[in-house]
Amino acid sequence: MAETIAGVLEEAIHSSSLEPLVTTRFSDITLARIRLAGLRRLGLPEMTYRQLRIPLEVLLQIASHLDTHSCFACRNVCRLWAEAFIPYCWRTLDQLRSPWKLVLRSPGPSETPEEQEQWTMRSRSLLRRYGAHVREIIIRDDALLDAAIKARLSRLESLTICGIVNQYVCGQESAFMAVEQQQQQKPINSLTTSTYTTLEDWRQLPSMLLFGTEFPKQCLLSRTQGCWQLIMNNPGLRHLEFKSQAAYTLFPFTSFPRLSTGMSADSGAFLDSVLARLPHLSHLAIEQPAADHVFASLGTRYRNITSFVYPNADEFGNGILSRTGSSTTLRRLKLQRRINAANLVDLGRKFPELRELSLSILQVYSFFQYTPPDGSDSYNNDNSGITGASKEPPLLSKLEHLFVSKIFDITSLSRAGIKLPAVKRIDPTIKFRTLAYLWILLRAFPTLEYLDAMETHSPDARYGDNLDPATLKPTSSLRLKTLILSHGSARFGAGVGGMLEVMPLLTRLELGIVPASALASMARNCRNLEHLRFNIEQGKGHKELNVLFEACPKLRICRGKGHEILAEDFVKEHRWACLDLQELDLKIVGVPRMTEVQERVWEAMQQDGRSVATTDEEEEVVARRALSHRFQRSIYMNLAKYVHLRHLNLGGLDSIQSARGGVITATDHTAPDCLELTIDSGLSEVACLSRMEVLGVGGLSHRMSKKEVAWMCEQWPLKKVSGIEYLRSDPGEQLKTEKGLFDKVKISMLISEMTVNSRSPSPSPRKGL
Repeated sequence: MAETIAGVLEEAIHSSSLEPLVTTRFSDITLARIRLAGLRRLGLPEMTYRQLRIPLEVLLQIASHLDTHSCFACRNVCRLWAEAFIPYCWRTLDQLRSPWKLVLRSPGPSETPEEQEQWTMRSRSLLRRYGAHVREIIIRDDALLDAAIKARLSRLESLTICGIVNQYVCGQESAFMAVEQQQQQKPINSLTTSTYTTLEDWRQLPSMLLFGTEFPKQCLLSRTQGCWQLIMNNPGLRHLEFKSQAAYTLFPFTSFPRLSTGMSADSGAFLDSVLARLPHLSHLAIEQPAADHVFASLGTRYRNITSFVYPNADEFGNGILSRTGSSTTLRRLKLQRRINAANLVDLGRKFPELRELSLSILQVYSFFQYTPPDGSDSYNNDNSGITGASKEPPLLSKLEHLFVSKIFDITSLSRAGIKLPAVKRIDPTIKFRTLAYLWILLRAFPTLEYLDAMETHSPDARYGDNLDPATLKPTSSLRLKTLILSHGSARFGAGVGGMLEVMPLLTRLELGIVPASALASMARNCRNLEHLRFNIEQGKGHKELNVLFEACPKLRICRGKGHEILAEDFVKEHRWACLDLQELDLKIVGVPRMTEVQERVWEAMQQDGRSVATTDEEEEVVARRALSHRFQRSIYMNLAKYVHLRHLNLGGLDSIQSARGGVITATDHTAPDCLELTIDSGLSEVACLSRMEVLGVGGLSHRMSKKEVAWMCEQWPLKKVSGIEYLRSDPGEQLKTEKGLFDKVKISMLISEMTVNSRSPSPSPRKGL
C-alpha cells in the first residue's frame, strides 16, 4: 500500500508539472518527502507523519491528476487526505469501469430478493452520501437510475443514459411509483391487482401525456418522468446524451409503437422548456423525433449547443436538411445517415463553423461537380439542379476532422470540387492498393496531420492505381504528424523511404516490414519522432538502427520485430540522443560469450567449488568469462542511462515455442551471443531503472536463474516477465512460482495479459479500492 501511494504521487507530480510548485512554493517539502508523506496508518511513526504533512492545496492539485483507483488508494491515509481525494473519487461514475462495477454493482437475476435489495439499498445510500461530489455519471441500468433520482443529484455536469433501462415490470418498485399490491385469496398462479401511487413529492413533474399513452409497461412512463426531472434538477449540465433509446424506454416523446408524424406541439414545448433551463449545455445526443425538433433550431433557439449527435437519422430523402436552419455556433456534428455530395455541400453552407463531422455513408457520384464561390455560385446536384448568385465563404473551410464510416474513394471529394482546405484528420482507416493512391490522397488534402491507411487486395480499382508514383510525389513538405500504414508497406520497398522525405514533422510512425534504407531515411528526415513502430528482416539494419537512435532526441517508444544492434556498436559508438525512452524492443547481438564447451567447464569448476584455474583450458575459460562480463557490464551501464524505461524487450519475442509445440530447451535458443542477464555479468548496473514494468527475454540464450528473477522483482515495479522458457538453476523444468517470491509479477511462458503489481509507480488499474 505504501509503495502504491508513493508511486502514484510521484507519477502525478512528474506528469502534471507540479514539481516546481512543490519545490518552490513549499520549499520545505521535497519530492522525497512527498513520496512518503501521510503514511502514518501504514506504519510510519507519529513524529515522521507530522514532519511530512503536505498542505491541502498541494494534495488537491495532485488529486486532480490521478485516476480513480489512485484516489481510492490515497483516501485512506488520513483525514486530511480523505478531504482532498474523496471528491475526486466520486467525480465520475461509470459502471463498466473499476471500481464502480463492484461498488455500484447492480443486483443480478440469480440473486435472492434479499441480496438484490441489499445491493439496491447500498447504491442508494452511497449516492445520498457522496452525491454532492458527482459531476459525471453514465447510467446503464435501472437500479442506478433509481438511486440517482432518489439521491436528488443536483451538481451534474455530464449525464449519459443508455437505452437498457426498460426492465421494470408490474409489481416492482420504481423511483416515482410505489406498488401497492392487493393480495386476494386466490391460488398462487392467479393474477394480482396493482395500484400505483406517487412516491416522491417533486415539483413540476412532467405530465405523462407528453410521452404518449400506449406504453406496454405503465411503470416506464413513471421512469421517463423521473429521468426528465433529474435533468431539470441539474441546471449546470454541459453534456447530455441518450444512447440507444428504444421508443418505449426513457425518451420516446411519442406513443408505442413509434409514430412517424413526429412530436406533438405540447411535447415540443416541454422539450424547449427543459433545454432552456440548461444554459451551459454544449453537447446533446438525442433520438427521433426530438432530434428533428432540436436539429431544426440549432442556430436560433439552441445556440449554446456546439456539439450535436443525431443517431438513426432518416436515410430516405433530404427532409431533415431542408428543415434545418443555419448555425454559426455548431462545431461538432454526428449524423448517422446516408448522404451524398450535394447534402455535404448543404451541411457546409448551413454550418460554416464545423470543426468535426461524422457520417455513416457518403456517396460521391461521378457526374457531381461543386463550383466554389467566385462571384457566382452553382453546382450540379445529382437530384436536382441548384443555382444561385450570392457569394459565400469557402465550403467547410474550418473542418478539421472528417469521419465517414463508409466511402469507396475519399479522394473523389477533391475531384468533385469539395476541397476541405483545413482538414487535419480523416477516419476511419483508409484502404489503398498502390502507393500512387496515397500520393493522390496527400496531394488532395495537403493539410492532413493524421493518416491511418491499410493496404487492400480488393479487385475494385481506385483512381490513380495505374499511375506512376514518382510523378505524383509532392514537391513540398507535408504537415503529417502521424502516419500509420498497416500491412503491405514492404511491397513499396525503397518507396517507403521516399515517402518519409516529405514528412519532416512526423511524431508518430507505424509501418509494416521496411528495408534498411527506410531507417536511414527516418534518421535524415524525421528527427521529431516520438512514437515509432516497424518490423525489419532479422539480421539487417544494425548500423541504420543505431544511427536512428542518434538522430531522434524526442523518441520515447520504439517497438517492433527484428530490431537488432551489434554489441560493439552499442558499447563503442553509443551516442544515442533519445534519453527519454520509455518502451524499447531491441536485441543486442554479438556479445562475446563462452562457448557451450567452456560453459560446461565452468559449471564443472563451480560444482567442485573452484573459481581458480588449474589447467590451461580452465585458464582460457576464466579469461573468456572475465572478458565477457566486462563487455556486458559496459552494455548494462549504457542501458542504465535510460531511466524512464518501462518496457524493455531484449529478445524481440514475448515467448517462443519449438516446432514440436513443447517448451524450448537451452539448445533451441536462437541468440547465443546475447546478454547473460545474470548478477555476475553486471545486471546490477541497471538497478536504477526504477520504472521497469515489462521485461521480455524470449529468444535469448540467457543464464538467468531464480536468483535473477527475484532480484528483478525486488528492484523494479515489474508487472510481467515474458519469454522465460527455462532457468539455468532448474534445467528442463518450467519456472515454478514460489509463494511470497513472485506473487507480484506475471512470469509468462506464453503471451498473456498484464497483471497487477502494487509496486507500480504508474496510475494503472489496481486490485481493490
